[in-house]
Amino acid sequence: MSRIIKTVALDEQSASIAKGLPNFSHFVRECLYRHAIRNDLECPRPKTFRGTDRCNPLMQPICFSCWPNGSPGPDAVKQFSADGLSINFLDMKAKERNSHMIDLNGINRRVVKESPEKPPSVGFFASIRQKIRNRSD
Repeated sequence: MSRIIKTVALDEQSASIAKGLPNFSHFVRECLYRHAIRNDLECPRPKTFRGTDRCNPLMQPICFSCWPNGSPGPDAVKQFSADGLSINFLDMKAKERNSHMIDLNGINRRVVKESPEKPPSVGFFASIRQKIRNRSD
């Protein structure tokens, strides 16, 4: 895979989060893949993984369209095949294995706070005028 270098502007809080990540580029790529599936990105791989309608969860990079919780890992796939378990087992194992992944549900929705009907208090200068008037009474 060829590399394309991009520059990202971060605020102080997001910079401190990025500093704690072991591989920031990998994190950004994962977030972009996961964001893309929210925007109707289809899986380009064959969806014939062991009798399911999903692609192989062990192929890299992971397909977040078929595996939104990440890869369940090779041990879970072996157990799935050996015991004839349902696809829900792999989803559960993927959630356990990838609990560190950020939940991107609703990440792009802005929360708009309703403005209060009345201001909580009077302004600074109005409060000074009010104090002066109260003293002269």
